[in-house]
Amino acid sequence: WPSSQTIKAGEFQCGSSTESGAGIIVVDGDLNIDKGSGDPNLTYASCTPSKLSQIPSAVWIIRGDLTIDPDITSLAGTFIVLGKTSVAKCPAVTVTNTNGCGRFSTGATDQQLIVNGSVIARQFKFERSFSSAIGPSEQFVADGRLQANTPSGLLDFSKSVPRFSPSL
Repeated sequence: WPSSQTIKAGEFQCGSSTESGAGIIVVDGDLNIDKGSGDPNLTYASCTPSKLSQIPSAVWIIRGDLTIDPDITSLAGTFIVLGKTSVAKCPAVTVTNTNGCGRFSTGATDQQLIVNGSVIARQFKFERSFSSAIGPSEQFVADGRLQANTPSGLLDFSKSVPRFSPSL
């Protein structure tokens, strides 16, 4: 997209026998992810792939800031929040108006946010205040989709992303 965008939450579909489930979305500006009319989350469809290329795997490259609606509790994908090339540094995290520096903002709410995938950003603004013994306010789950079904053009990048596995 050639400029800042607001998208509604939704679901990434599985690939078919002839189409990959992987894709890259480039936003040249800020991206705001708002809740959709139904399920207010950005998720992957449940499927039983016969090959790795059918696994849904979305990579977002954002040349601006990424702001998540407070009603969203689940995000899926790899988010690379680069910021605008004209911005040298980010303002203090306490500043609400950003300058497109590459800030990832989770939205102020008392609900937990679970990100299934990964986020790379110049600045993180964690705003959630979820209080529970079962988990943190913002939880990041490395689901391995980027390595399992890497979108074309990111093969070298995916090799540099660390792999995490549960400790025994």
